[in-house]
Amino acid sequence: KAYLSDILDYSNKARGFSVFGLQAALGRLLGPSLGGLLSQPVGKIPILSQAVPTLKTYPYLLPCLVAAALGLFGLVCTYSFLPETDFRKKRKNVPELIDGVANEETELFRVRRPSRPGRPSSGHLGTLLLNKGVIGASMTFSLLGLAHIGFEELFPLWMLTDPANGGFAFDETMIGAVIAATGPVQLLTQWLVVPWVVTKVSYRTGFQLAMLFFAVAVSLAPLASLVNQSPNTKHQVAAAIAVYMAVNVAAEAAYTYVFVLVNDSVDPQLLGRVNGISQTLVATMRMIGPPMWGSLFAISCGGSTQAVPLGVGFGLPFQLIGGTCLLAVLLTAALPKYIGTDDLIAG
Repeated sequence: KAYLSDILDYSNKARGFSVFGLQAALGRLLGPSLGGLLSQPVGKIPILSQAVPTLKTYPYLLPCLVAAALGLFGLVCTYSFLPETDFRKKRKNVPELIDGVANEETELFRVRRPSRPGRPSSGHLGTLLLNKGVIGASMTFSLLGLAHIGFEELFPLWMLTDPANGGFAFDETMIGAVIAATGPVQLLTQWLVVPWVVTKVSYRTGFQLAMLFFAVAVSLAPLASLVNQSPNTKHQVAAAIAVYMAVNVAAEAAYTYVFVLVNDSVDPQLLGRVNGISQTLVATMRMIGPPMWGSLFAISCGGSTQAVPLGVGFGLPFQLIGGTCLLAVLLTAALPKYIGTDDLIAG
């Protein structure tokens, strides 16, 4: 995210940051199919049980190895081909540049986002953590991460649950198909809709709108269980796809906008540090979230109110996730004015 802030300006920031959502959409489109294809390979190709007995002992090892290899490939490509954007680290190459380029480079770096009152003047950790803009934007990001990891955990649990308890009784293959089906729509919205929104409103307002949509979609999601008694499986699948699509389109749009909010909280030379702080906070939330949301879902599915989609019942954790989204909206309203409000793109 810090790298993108270095190479983008106000005219292309939304489309640049939407790449994060594009890769998530591609992951949802290709990931379940690839994971299903590579999982339990011995059952698909029996000869592997003798050739590679480890794959029989660990049936999900192969997709994990492939994922690790893809990550390593990305690291090698980044190290080998991604150019440095920090002009301070490129000064040793200034004599090799044509006349004037170095000055233009440093000037662009300086004026792209000029320092403003309220932004931290020091990169000291304590200074950053006490700055209203930095901690506010980072906590907003963290609440989004907490809400999204909650939905991502509860959705498959909900799909696996028996219809008598408000679920759909889908198997793993069906759940993977539902998730994959949302990929194409998310690709289109990230590439077309998300950048368009900030031609009409600011990044802060865009984030607030996305989170409000997220809150409504996730809070009402349990109502989809009303079709789980339908004899037509297509109705159930369509309802599940609609829920997953609505929530994740909103969530990925919110991620695009909140990345800008975090990077707007500091001057360019502090982007790396503030992104480290925000990622640490959101990682903490993603560590806390799964056991918390999972326990709430397990508790809410018990008792006589287990099939109630709204209020006290299996739908309660979904409404609490929606409340977390609303809390993030309120937090953005308290951010300093210079964060996410001044980059509205004309036309």
